[in-house]
Amino acid sequence: MAALLSVTTLMGLVWRHGLGGGTRMGTVAASIAVAAAAGVWVLIGIAVAVVLAVLRLGSEYLFDQPQATLQAALLTSDAVVVAAGLLVASSLLALRAPGWVFLRRLLHCTFALAMALFAGLLLRWGLAFGGPI
Repeated sequence: MAALLSVTTLMGLVWRHGLGGGTRMGTVAASIAVAAAAGVWVLIGIAVAVVLAVLRLGSEYLFDQPQATLQAALLTSDAVVVAAGLLVASSLLALRAPGWVFLRRLLHCTFALAMALFAGLLLRWGLAFGGPI
């Protein structure tokens, strides 16, 4: 769900020809949303690289000799959780930002909720802030 909503966030960036926040509050909220959306897709890309490494090397070797791809996935998970927290906080800015239509506010808050749930899953599974490998 977070990946789908991140696509809509990035499509909105293209649709509006930039951040187009109207005010400084809106621009900050939009910037955080774009950074969080990019973080989701970076994490997906790194997850694909981890799967390819597991297929090539085998899971025993991967966990015995931690690869850079696995370490990058864990660090990116940390960044996505932090971005999710910032996105939830920026929802207050988005709700009060003048010049934003209702649909844009709704999308921003829905994306923040999806990111919070995704961050909760990353924390529960020990992929974010879980310590060393």
